[in-house]
Amino acid sequence: YQRRVHGILDTTLRVGFAFLTLRGFEKLFLVWEYQSPLFPTGYYGTPPDLVRWLKQLLFWLSIVLFTRLLLGCFVLLFHVPLGYVGASLMSPLDHYSQTHGYALELFLIMVVLPTFLNILQLWVQDAFLKSGRFTLLFACWQPAEVESTKALLGLNTPVA
Repeated sequence: YQRRVHGILDTTLRVGFAFLTLRGFEKLFLVWEYQSPLFPTGYYGTPPDLVRWLKQLLFWLSIVLFTRLLLGCFVLLFHVPLGYVGASLMSPLDHYSQTHGYALELFLIMVVLPTFLNILQLWVQDAFLKSGRFTLLFACWQPAEVESTKALLGLNTPVA
């Protein structure tokens, strides 16, 4: 039961945390006014620069590695309650599985759930990695535009 729960956590919590980590670094670089080849994500220059793409790829892979390690620690710490959650998710199929065999449960766990979750994960990651709103904010790195970008992102609010 933990396998299906781990897959669900990987495509929800880990992807969400990776998104927050990536956007957090983007905001930090904006605040520090540091021009990095890592940001904006999905923008590789004109013409596209292979080195810039490789740096962004390695940065994204390090975020994925970090979030997978974090998720692994979470699963190790909470494996017992997660096992109960997994058992309760599949409990509607228990009677069917006991009377007709485990083929349907196995098909759902090994084919349907991973396929659906992987499609969802790739779609979401592609949406926030490709060039978009943040690319437009980073593309022209002029001081006046940095200030308006900070205001747009809510980074100019005074600390009380």
